[in-house]
Amino acid sequence: MFIRKALRVHWDMELSEFGVFFEGYPEARMRHVEVLHKMRPARTDYALALKLSKNLGISQSQATVWIERVHNHRKASQGSDI
Repeated sequence: MFIRKALRVHWDMELSEFGVFFEGYPEARMRHVEVLHKMRPARTDYALALKLSKNLGISQSQATVWIERVHNHRKASQGSDI
């Protein structure tokens, strides 16, 4: 995604720093998970976690936690799952 390039160029950030940076933007992370899902709705949670971890510079286990948060949020607000 383009955000990685922008952060690396403008703020000289390393990929390993992205996880901490994005921690302050939980709504953006949830939207990012939803966008990735909409791009490939048949993608498994495992594959989604791999993609999310790469995009945001977080571990796969952290990405799995964010995916679960999105699942729970959607269940609570819409009564459906991703």
